[in-house]
Amino acid sequence: SNAVVAGTDVQLTAAAAEGFADVQFQWQRNGVDLADGPGGASSGGGVIVGSAGTLTGTDGGAPVTLTIRGIKASDAGDYSVRFSNLCGSVSSAVATISVSASCPADFDLNGFVNADDFDAFVLEFIAGNSTADFDGDGFVTGSDFDLFAEKFEAGC
Repeated sequence: SNAVVAGTDVQLTAAAAEGFADVQFQWQRNGVDLADGPGGASSGGGVIVGSAGTLTGTDGGAPVTLTIRGIKASDAGDYSVRFSNLCGSVSSAVATISVSASCPADFDLNGFVNADDFDAFVLEFIAGNSTADFDGDGFVTGSDFDLFAEKFEAGC
């Protein structure tokens, strides 16, 4: 699992076995094909570059790189690449990416600390969801609320 900070650029690299001709590749997130451009991995997500292509000749062993520019919370998930040619296809090992805020009070991970973060935290807290376990002790309690309020007030 790779933890990254929201807003940063992320690169994933993989390579198919050597010696195969005209190998096509397609990157996926949670089993769904990615597309180049803004939100190419998730709605409202970062900008995807290098989601698919073909390795010409017999350079099947050449690495392919997926870039996610300005990764967002919605881009978190399991990434892999599928290599294929006339003989069949194979998928790479999975790289799990989690996205955290650069600032703890940025609860919705949008890069800003505002009332939306407080509202989002309160909804999760009331529901008792694990995302409101702000102190990481495994329980959603008043201390989580106090700690979030303290970080929220401090800003970033």
